[in-house]
Amino acid sequence: MEVEVITDPSQSHASLDIAADSMGLGWTVKASVEPMTFGRTLLLGMDERAARQGFHWSTSKAKQATLRVPEPLQEVSATGGAQVLVDVVTNALLADTKSNLTVLQFLTNNENRSTFFLSSSGANITVKDGNAGKAFVTVGAGCTVKLGCLVQEGSVEAEQGGKLFINADEESLNLNADDESAVTITAAVNESENEEVDFEKSLSAELEESPLIP
Repeated sequence: MEVEVITDPSQSHASLDIAADSMGLGWTVKASVEPMTFGRTLLLGMDERAARQGFHWSTSKAKQATLRVPEPLQEVSATGGAQVLVDVVTNALLADTKSNLTVLQFLTNNENRSTFFLSSSGANITVKDGNAGKAFVTVGAGCTVKLGCLVQEGSVEAEQGGKLFINADEESLNLNADDESAVTITAAVNESENEEVDFEKSLSAELEESPLIP
């Protein structure tokens, strides 16, 4: 699925708009809220019945969804080839199975505790801006992780074939990489600071850039 997450403090509760509902395809999408480590968690994806029948959405619009939340999400996980764009996250990003997870701002809610960026199975994670504080980063084979947010202290594990671009001081990193040449340490960037967010444009750009979209 292609999912946008927008933080809107004017809302008192989360709201979910699934394009398939307006196209008579609501049965193909499963959305449920389950209790998990970081609290109540929305699980969103293709319904098991549709998957068993080999169903495929005929248009990209049918697999689009927009989630509006009153405050930033703590954790976002993308799997199964999902394309996810989030405006703000505060604690952890996880992606696997050729998914693409993009966050415009990562703002840690506790600089004394490690934040997590975990990628595996050919997934990509991109963070445009923000502050991650202490970070634990894993980059699986075939994965690309780009952290434009400032990492003040970090522990990195990178497998052969994985690529990491990280905004950090080299001396602040504990690096364990099969190929250290695949790790690029970048200067501080603040691309999205004080900019108006065009989610449709941002998501389209990420989809065009990614070589992993099925």
